[in-house]
Amino acid sequence: MNPAKYEALRDRFRRVFDSKWSRNELDNYDELRDKFAIHMTEIATNLSRLAHAYESDDCDTTCLANQAELFFVDCVPHLMAAGQIYDEVPMTFPEQAGVHDWEGFVDEEVAS
Repeated sequence: MNPAKYEALRDRFRRVFDSKWSRNELDNYDELRDKFAIHMTEIATNLSRLAHAYESDDCDTTCLANQAELFFVDCVPHLMAAGQIYDEVPMTFPEQAGVHDWEGFVDEEVAS
């Protein structure tokens, strides 16, 4: 996506934010509005690639795993931030609290 398309998409998400909130509801309206638009726009490329991987017969397991990982490490944090700015992100599933014992996790590269 070229810079002009990104900016047009940001403008569209600014209008989405405008449809939910008004300036008199939020002290830092402009800042939150811009952050929301940036977070929603930053995911466009990786989100499109994942969507393509869902549809593509030529995306093998490695391809799909790579796109899923990019989604989790890039898109999800942006979506969480945008969701919390826009409204509330509900904790619907127990797994959202995490299922891994990260304190007991040792990175082999760091350990050696």
